[in-house]
Amino acid sequence: MKVPIKVLTRARCEEVEQQLKQYGEQIQNAISFIRKVESGELDIQFDSHDSENELAQSLLSMQAKMRRIAKAEQERNWAAEGLAKFSEILREDKNNLQDFSYGIISNLVKYLKANQGGLFIKSLHEEDNKEYLQLQAAYAYTKKKYLEKNVELNEGLVGQCYLEKDFIYMTDVPQDYVEITSGLGEATPSSILLFPLKINEEVFGVIELASFKEFEPYQMDFLKKLGENIASAISSVKIAEKTNKLLFEAQQQSEELQAQEEELRQNMEEIESTNEEMKRQRQELESKDKELKKVIAEMEANELDMQKAEDKNRKIVKDFLLLRKEAKAKDEALEVKDNQLSEFCEKIKELESKLNMRKTA
Repeated sequence: MKVPIKVLTRARCEEVEQQLKQYGEQIQNAISFIRKVESGELDIQFDSHDSENELAQSLLSMQAKMRRIAKAEQERNWAAEGLAKFSEILREDKNNLQDFSYGIISNLVKYLKANQGGLFIKSLHEEDNKEYLQLQAAYAYTKKKYLEKNVELNEGLVGQCYLEKDFIYMTDVPQDYVEITSGLGEATPSSILLFPLKINEEVFGVIELASFKEFEPYQMDFLKKLGENIASAISSVKIAEKTNKLLFEAQQQSEELQAQEEELRQNMEEIESTNEEMKRQRQELESKDKELKKVIAEMEANELDMQKAEDKNRKIVKDFLLLRKEAKAKDEALEVKDNQLSEFCEKIKELESKLNMRKTA
């Protein structure tokens, strides 16, 4: 059997040689392209004379896939770095809720390369114990009307986000909603994003962000995870605040109790001192009472003695007066007898005189 021999002309050979050369260049370009893509140069252009061939399409498809993978990896790294960054922020001192909230919102606005942000936290009215959303911190807001401190749960987009427990994303922002102040003046933002700070379906607050650019889906996924972490931190802050409040109240009650105990102790000491003084006074009174009774007894005895003495004195006086009367009577009798005696003596003298006269005679 004879094999037919196909004779190629010189022109045909040159054509085949040229095609082989082009194939070689394409392979070299493909190898160079693949190596550059492997090194991370994902935006390079593939230099191919025929972009419709299968190799070029496969390489361009690979490049697009690598771009998507790299973009996804970049977004994952961005989210991971962000979560790590905010994990450090959320571990910072939480004693001051307002400073803690400002640290969150200011860093979040910067990390997202947004322009403005506000962090609202659920609080309670002291008057009626009713829940509301309080603006704890704001970043780059200059409008007075937007710095309202309190928002009711059914009020505006913030309240709607709280009640629905879900993201609210607006790219058609009303002109009078909010304005961003920059070096070029004031302008309406391109997008508004609100998301709840929730954990286990319990909402602790709402964050609102405004930006000149639109937010990407991967950023929203990041914010969803971050929202849970912030909610957990706020929950810890709330628990710590409540614990500190209870501890403060307990300390106050303890101090008040100690003060009351000290006052009671002082009162007891005063009562004891008063009791001792009353006991001493009672003993002194009893002693004086005994002395008084003794004096009264002595006075009564003296009075009895005085009565007896008085009776005796009366008897003596009576006897004296009687004796005096008798003496007076006797004196009068003696005076009579004395007169009689004098008369008798006179008579005797007269008799003697007469006798003498007779003798001389």
